[in-house]
Amino acid sequence: MQVARWEAVHAAKRKGLSIRGITRETGIHRNAVNKCLQAESPLMTPTRKKVEVTQSDTMGSLATDIYAVLDKGAL
Repeated sequence: MQVARWEAVHAAKRKGLSIRGITRETGIHRNAVNKCLQAESPLMTPTRKKVEVTQSDTMGSLATDIYAVLDKGAL
């Protein structure tokens, strides 16, 4: 969550604006406004970890079986 966004939402709330009013004033989606108001402090969004996609052993044996059937011309 960006610090400036969090501060803008909390400043608008201190003015007495409703969530809808904060949304209109800041242009931030109401769900994001709710998250900002629930957060005690501006948190940095963690970066996502990249996951290496590998073919599992089950899928490997299944692919082997499919290729064997196709090579035989059974279909």
